[in-house]
Amino acid sequence: MSPLGRVVLLLTTLMLLMSLSECDPPTTVHITDCLSNKQWLNFHCKSKNDDLGSRVLAPTNSYQFSFHPNLWATTLFYCSMYWQGDKKLHWFNIFEAQRDITCTNCFWSIKDTGPCKSMQEEDVLQLHSYSYIWNDQLGKLGSVADGTASSTARRGVTWWMARSSVARRGGHCG
Repeated sequence: MSPLGRVVLLLTTLMLLMSLSECDPPTTVHITDCLSNKQWLNFHCKSKNDDLGSRVLAPTNSYQFSFHPNLWATTLFYCSMYWQGDKKLHWFNIFEAQRDITCTNCFWSIKDTGPCKSMQEEDVLQLHSYSYIWNDQLGKLGSVADGTASSTARRGVTWWMARSSVARRGGHCG
């Protein structure tokens, strides 16, 4: 095969793979304000290519956004957050492809101590919940190895049996 033919074949294959990834269902990230004392959550989420803008959530309210992770599993969305009771700007990687690649519906409860992720796996009635610390606190507390490629420290893991309707309704403020 000629060099030009190889380039055309490679480009065609890449375009086909990219179009197939768009056929997958999108990943949806749900963010719920679970701050103490009924505080309003101010946040701004973005990725390398998409700026979702600044938002404000009332206590227990949720916001969601959807996207297709890229083929190379490098998709990253991060959010900066602050609230009245803690004027410090916190930030967190709300979606890391290597950490969250199996999560098509990621439910985040934002608490004073850090974000808590709940996710329901496809066709499984088991809800997994993971607590994290804010990225701005990683240098002070050190990283906790959790067996993944993620740079985010995990504080604890809880496994809950739950009905699928509980997982669909959004973040949990418990």
